[in-house]
Amino acid sequence: GIAQAVVATIFQLAVFRVTTAKSMRSFSGCMKQQLGGATRDAILFLPGSKGYNARLGWSFQPDPADLPTAFVDCNSTFQIISAVMCAKNNAVGVCPRSGGHSFIGSSMCSGVVIDLWQLKGFSLSRNGTSVTVGAGLTLGELSFNLYNQTRGIFPVGHSRSVGIAGFVLQGGLTELSSEIGLGCDNLEEVRMVKPNGKIITANAKKNPDVFWASCGGGGGKLGVVFELTLRVSPSTRYDSFVGFSATLRNLSAVPSVLRWVYQWREGSYSILSRSKIRINTKTRINDFLLLGACVACSSTSECENRLLMSGFYDFPWDHNSTIQGRTALDYLEFMAEESFTNVSYWLSSDPSHSEGSLVQGNFTFTGLGFNYTLSRAPPLRFFKNFLSLILDVCFKDDNRCTIFVQNLDVGITGIDANATAIFGLRQARQWVGFRCAGATLQIARRISIDLRQYFSEFMTGSFLNWEDAALENYTIAYWGNNAARLIKINRNCDPNVLFLSKQPLIEKSVSRPRSRLRSPNPTTSSDPM
Repeated sequence: GIAQAVVATIFQLAVFRVTTAKSMRSFSGCMKQQLGGATRDAILFLPGSKGYNARLGWSFQPDPADLPTAFVDCNSTFQIISAVMCAKNNAVGVCPRSGGHSFIGSSMCSGVVIDLWQLKGFSLSRNGTSVTVGAGLTLGELSFNLYNQTRGIFPVGHSRSVGIAGFVLQGGLTELSSEIGLGCDNLEEVRMVKPNGKIITANAKKNPDVFWASCGGGGGKLGVVFELTLRVSPSTRYDSFVGFSATLRNLSAVPSVLRWVYQWREGSYSILSRSKIRINTKTRINDFLLLGACVACSSTSECENRLLMSGFYDFPWDHNSTIQGRTALDYLEFMAEESFTNVSYWLSSDPSHSEGSLVQGNFTFTGLGFNYTLSRAPPLRFFKNFLSLILDVCFKDDNRCTIFVQNLDVGITGIDANATAIFGLRQARQWVGFRCAGATLQIARRISIDLRQYFSEFMTGSFLNWEDAALENYTIAYWGNNAARLIKINRNCDPNVLFLSKQPLIEKSVSRPRSRLRSPNPTTSSDPM
């Protein structure tokens, strides 16, 4: 239970303080020498301090094995450089963090956590077609500022408190991506501190290999990214939309709907959508939800006509409704929350660590690219068997499952699979995601593995924004044919493996004893920062 987890953590901390006290003093002394005592004390948090204990709870899914040497809240590049070099000089690993939303706890490590949440820079280009932002800016802050300052939009996800850096560096999938590309497809430039303390700029012309790897290769693998330049799209197309939602409680009809969704070419009707199968044995809410929007649409009757022509009304929906939206911010909120409240949603945007926890939860996430064939849809029995499996593994005890389905269109699949580090989604017809919860984390992982295995024959790869600790050959699962190139770039950027990761790209060439300061499987953080 929670009490046992807290007691275990307290015991681990007690041991940790004794075994690493010398290294912490050395690191702290180095930071004082670099920054001065007052600045060091304001940004450095060591075990035992109130600030340290609070920051343990700033990760979405904390790993109880992680006991950071220190947290450093950096608000300047000089502070980042100082933290990197002091860690390196004292043989301490590093992982960057700015959002803390990693699904496997990569936002923390048993090393120095360089937290970038205060880097909130926002600078538009003169013509408003690009914006340079700090790594600590959240998706909500980015969306609000873009729309109000230049009537622009960026393909953001559904949680306004996610940090922009990790979202983009890991890929960045959303419904908008089908039209304007993944988040990483709209990345124009990154600036980072490398393991040697040097600042580099990477774009299509300067350090192009580093830039390529930053487009879906993962956060914190090559350096500490502190600034990104993003392409901005006009919001006009999304300022006029009609949102729709439909639910189906008769689960026996779900296989037919899933087959239709797979074949649905909603993009030809200017429709963006996602679907969910929701199984919750506690609330007894078990249904299918289709949520979407007719974009560039001026009336509900026009949207209803598009849905009619596309086959939407061929199914016995228990409930369906539409709502007229007036701004792109309305659109983003509707796709995240199934409703919109106008500006108040964005003005109350949560800080990046607002969804953090001190205790590891009993839930898992995994996602995959799905392509049955290039020429036809799966037979109906494929989806009937899938629904039977869902009910078999989810509809028991206290298990809860949400299965997400999103069709992928030319904004994603129209880009060559080798153009960025992202691989599997380029070749998929659909993205399928699973959020599973059970009585224990082990049960949740077992459910995820069973559901994922069903698609194994037709899987084009996994998705790094939805990190999965259970993946065995994760380098191929995430990056496919691009893995070898990514590993080579990673090795060149971080030859001594300063950056720590739950799923490292490279191993240390020299075996060392397990240590809180030197991970036996170190490399970069796959932190969504």
